[in-house]
Amino acid sequence: GYYLNEEKYDDGDDYWYYADGDGELYAGEIKTIKGKKYAFDGYGRMIDGMVFLQMAKKDNDRPDYGTIVTKFADDGAVPYDTEDNFDDFVEYYKDEISAGIINSYYFGDADDGAMKTGRQTVEIDGDSFTFKFKDSSSSKGVGIHGEDDHKLYNAGKLIEANSDDKYKVVVYKEDNGVVTMTKMDTDEFIDRYCGAADDSDEDETVWTVDAEEAKGVKLYLVNTSGSMVKNKSAAKDGEDYKFEVDNYEIKSVTLEN
Repeated sequence: GYYLNEEKYDDGDDYWYYADGDGELYAGEIKTIKGKKYAFDGYGRMIDGMVFLQMAKKDNDRPDYGTIVTKFADDGAVPYDTEDNFDDFVEYYKDEISAGIINSYYFGDADDGAMKTGRQTVEIDGDSFTFKFKDSSSSKGVGIHGEDDHKLYNAGKLIEANSDDKYKVVVYKEDNGVVTMTKMDTDEFIDRYCGAADDSDEDETVWTVDAEEAKGVKLYLVNTSGSMVKNKSAAKDGEDYKFEVDNYEIKSVTLEN
């Protein structure tokens, strides 16, 4: 242990390792062992918890999901140890995440370490969040990035409104395969994507989405379960703004005077 990592040895930390039949440690790779997948860092230590991993590239520049180049520390140069830091990490590495070179994974706790797939509850900085990870193909275990079953996932983390907001605007953009999703407050959304208010009705003020401003993006509305609203004429958020949604696209916002 001293020669593998002197600092960790001096701290008294211990880790799980796995050696093959010739005594060689698995290191820097994801391996299937007795029907379950496990990840091992460059020292051969089993990886646990929710992590971001950078994968190697094949000759065609596509990701090699079995070979780990880097395990990012959650408190590293670009941390992801809080909800805000997680979102900032995804924004910072959006190109690599969209390309599948950097991915989120969840390997359970330190006593488990087995790769988790499908819908999972993951704790970040003491708070619980819903995640979804791919459950098949060579990218099994990778956090879903983008839309899946009419829900939006940011590197695996479900985008949803909190109980106070009731509904939340999500600006979805895909540019040359790079996906970005941004949650936005209603006032900010109106200022950015709507034209001048229609004050013709003294009982309410209506802002209509400006097609030119919204060009190249999709404007979605999600509820507290993370589901994208498909059709609704008066989805009222926590600040009493009412959204009109048609075929998943926000069309206008109304506020009673």
